Amino acid sequence: PEINELMSSQDFKLLEKMTFKHLQMIITGQPIESPNWDYFKNIFPDYYFANTRLRECNNLRNKGPYHTHTLDSKQEKTLENNTDELIGYINEYLK
Repeated sequence: PEINELMSSQDFKLLEKMTFKHLQMIITGQPIESPNWDYFKNIFPDYYFANTRLRECNNLRNKGPYHTHTLDSKQEKTLENNTDELIGYINEYLK
């Protein structure tokens, strides 16, 4: 319900409540022809890179503590690497 509120608001405090799935939908859009990607294509190497990383992060999040499971060290490292990589591209773009 809060995501719908965010979509009609300029209040960005709700961004903290977004999941990787929400970010995937915003950044890559659905389907690939979505105009959303036009806003992000200069930040990330390509559509499939961003879509795959965000989808993988979402899958790991769903396996993690939100669902009473713990991630093994390999899964934690994958999540950390994916987020570092995505944030790295964003930071590089913002320079």
